[in-house]
Amino acid sequence: MLKVTTETLPNGLQVLYLRLPHVHAASLSFMTRAGPRYESEETNGLSHVMEHLLFRGTEAHPDSLSFHTAVEELGGEINGLTQRDAVTVHMTVPPRNLSKAVRLLAEVCTEPLMTGLAVERNVILEEIMDT
Repeated sequence: MLKVTTETLPNGLQVLYLRLPHVHAASLSFMTRAGPRYESEETNGLSHVMEHLLFRGTEAHPDSLSFHTAVEELGGEINGLTQRDAVTVHMTVPPRNLSKAVRLLAEVCTEPLMTGLAVERNVILEEIMDT
């Protein structure tokens, strides 16, 4: 049986983890309450926009290219997902780079620059048209 371990950090962040020694990748996700369930008519769609802007750069990686290069240098991939009641940022890396990936994911969640709104607006409109 799989054993999920749960810890609560001093700042209240709840961490769940599961060791799978036979898997040759480490996956980590940050999930927060957001999405249409928490939006009003005036803020409708804001969670989705914010999710896209997270990947446009951070304080340490000030543009989209340098940010995504940092992810690729870890041998990883990163993606975001806006659901009805949550926004998730998910990253997968080789296990040897897990510590660096945790720092990079934390950077995305705590130090995003939120630039490139015009570009992401068009991307989101295309996504809406495809659904």
